[in-house]
Amino acid sequence: MGFGDDIHDMISIIQFYFLVDRYDGRKMNIIGNITMFIPVGIAWPVCFRRLDTIRKNIFAGAGVTLLIEVTQLFWLGRHTDVDDLILNTISVAIGACIVFLIRRKQKK
Repeated sequence: MGFGDDIHDMISIIQFYFLVDRYDGRKMNIIGNITMFIPVGIAWPVCFRRLDTIRKNIFAGAGVTLLIEVTQLFWLGRHTDVDDLILNTISVAIGACIVFLIRRKQKK
């Protein structure tokens, strides 16, 4: 554990800079981040009664993703990226929307 040689290589706070300008596997990264967190957005409202709105799920997803990204600062070879925060939060929102749309249709 520990910081790398240059902190600037470990943190990307400019939106989509790392994905577009510095990373060749950007399509796989985008698809991976989105598909990885859609199930989270589906599972949370089913498993946790307090997450009873889309907004609460979005904030929970952003919080967990932020925790993951900050934790990566302490592991060599990991990269903290604002793009992951954005994509993972959108993914949780997609999953939560799926659940709440199904629930709304079931009530009708």
